[in-house]
Amino acid sequence: MIVACGLLAVIGVSADLRGSTIGIVLLAICWSVVHLVFTRRTTRPDRLLGADLLVLSVVCLTQIWSVSTGPAEHGGTWVCVAISIVIVTYQWILPLWWGLAVAAFLVAMDLAGVAIAAGGQWVSALPICAWLLVEAALSRAVWFLVRSKARTADVAARRAAQAQRDAAVARAGRAAERERLSLLHDTACTTLMMVAASAPVPAAELRAQARRDLDRLTGEESPAPTTDLGRLLTEESDRHPIRVCTEIAGPLELPTEVAVTLRNSAAEALRNVVRHAGVDHALLRAGSGETGIFVEISDTGRGFDPERVPPYRRGLALSVREQATAAGARVNIRSGRRQGTVVSLEWPDA
Repeated sequence: MIVACGLLAVIGVSADLRGSTIGIVLLAICWSVVHLVFTRRTTRPDRLLGADLLVLSVVCLTQIWSVSTGPAEHGGTWVCVAISIVIVTYQWILPLWWGLAVAAFLVAMDLAGVAIAAGGQWVSALPICAWLLVEAALSRAVWFLVRSKARTADVAARRAAQAQRDAAVARAGRAAERERLSLLHDTACTTLMMVAASAPVPAAELRAQARRDLDRLTGEESPAPTTDLGRLLTEESDRHPIRVCTEIAGPLELPTEVAVTLRNSAAEALRNVVRHAGVDHALLRAGSGETGIFVEISDTGRGFDPERVPPYRRGLALSVREQATAAGARVNIRSGRRQGTVVSLEWPDA
């Protein structure tokens, strides 16, 4: 803005003042460049306040050599415009009383420069100088308003961020609780139900099941980044007291966490066949389809209505559906009275 004001001053000034005007304008422009370079290197532009006021005072007091209009037209001079810009800007940089004091000082210097240039006619410039003080007050009022709104917005943003963090913590807690309950259901609870079953379970099978439960509960399963899902399913099919026919097409390398989750969901589906289907065999299929890796457990047993499962029966809901969904898999359960049951798991292979 100082450059624009200075160029207009050089163009509009009378010929006899053009040389001195150019000198004063160059002083103002050079100082503006120095000020700009300094403020880009520091967060405290107010440190140049004294030098800034000195240069502006020189510009104001030398109006006799850079302004050719009278006091009545002072509002349109380049000096008045430059001082107006500086006064308004400093209200956003300096503390309240410092900003108002700088405004009063610059207005006084401007009026003194008019008096030096016009003598007794300086009174004609009083309304314009008074308006400069009004501009300072308005700028300060806008600064207060903006700061107040910004603080309100900051408080709202902090509260929203805190609410999001609290919600994330709550979701993580619920997810951890669901995972813990699912783990207990798939391990200790299942083993205890085997012990409590009316049909005796061989001690060797119970010991093997308890060993696997302990491995899962203590986190001693393989930490490898990827695992062959087909191998896990084949091993799982031998752990159930029914005959499980397996149809697994090729190695199915998946992230270990996903593979283990799909294996656990398939294991729960097979346990449900043992407990509820009333048959002694099931079919376990797995492979790679057009939309991803799929696992399917089916039986020809008595079936059930998926919409009428009692709330306390959490096997399908917790160990199958919720676990698989949490890992990014899709779950589909099809069943009906005396129509058998098909549990389909599909993990999109990205």
